[in-house]
Amino acid sequence: MENEYVITFPSNMKSDLRTFENILKQVSNIPYDVSVIKYDITKISWVDGELSSFLACIFEYIQSRFKKVSQYVQLNETRSAAETLLIKNKLLPYYLPIQEIPDTYHTTVPFKNFSIYNSDKQVATKQVDDYLKKYVYSHKDWSTNFGDSQEELDFSTSIYELIRNIIDHSRTNKLLISGQFYPTKEEFSLAISDIGVGIPLTVQNQTPGLRTH
Repeated sequence: MENEYVITFPSNMKSDLRTFENILKQVSNIPYDVSVIKYDITKISWVDGELSSFLACIFEYIQSRFKKVSQYVQLNETRSAAETLLIKNKLLPYYLPIQEIPDTYHTTVPFKNFSIYNSDKQVATKQVDDYLKKYVYSHKDWSTNFGDSQEELDFSTSIYELIRNIIDHSRTNKLLISGQFYPTKEEFSLAISDIGVGIPLTVQNQTPGLRTH
């Protein structure tokens, strides 16, 4: 008999600590002998689009941690607004055989899963940079985040440095990006995730005498 474990996503999925703790607690409680993991997204009434990177990170982590586990996503028969958004931004179509829905309002930054394992670092960096130029920096509303062009340049440089740090030091094979523009708030949110070893382990491996508490 299959041992099924259900991860239920909360109704209000904001990019905040409460959402992260809710989902990560469920992930941490996955039994060792699980054979099927189901993600129930039917109860989501709101989701911040940039959370797609975090959700993909969960999918990828569980796939790498429980290699023989089958993963499923439970959807509503009639697509909710949240499910529609996760289709428009290409998260669900990446993992499921679902027909894409065009984003006619141009408010989503499409989810992208970059495979960077054993790839040339310069090539990987250029692939990510090309994606950012196409879907983020050239977005008609990107500049609304900044007071002037220098501030915009500084922020773009910070993103580039973050990408380089992930590719150079995280030892990850996946780099996950998504974003969302919120017209009413005139905000542009971008999320970058990976499933690497993390900063403490990287530092500890490079400096064996250093310990965390």
